[in-house]
Amino acid sequence: MDPIKIKRNILEELIRHALGEWPLECCGLLSGFQGVISRLHRMNNILNSTKSFFMDPEELIAVFKEIRMNGSLHLGIYHSHPAAEPFPSQRDIEEAYYPACPFFIVSLKSFKNPSLKAFSLSENRVVEWPLEILG
Repeated sequence: MDPIKIKRNILEELIRHALGEWPLECCGLLSGFQGVISRLHRMNNILNSTKSFFMDPEELIAVFKEIRMNGSLHLGIYHSHPAAEPFPSQRDIEEAYYPACPFFIVSLKSFKNPSLKAFSLSENRVVEWPLEILG
């Protein structure tokens, strides 16, 4: 499995989003060009939950249109785990509606030292996807 390429500033923005929403879960989409994640799209977690997320469908459609209009590609989905490890929950696995798309989880279990991992989620299989962080 080739590493997922993500720009450092996007990774840092993702972590800031998670910290800013704590103790609730944050969520959003990632996009970019030529296989490099270079844009983060913050989404509203309409569940306002500490243990689950759901993106507003109308907002989701608008962001997908924006991604398409910019000529970029949808390259990832992310959310946070405010008090759990960066590993998909059973609900995350069951609701992985985009199996070809990497699924990022940032953990704030250690609030001072957030951790982030990416996964492939398909057919109830969880495989960690390596990351390559670009300057």
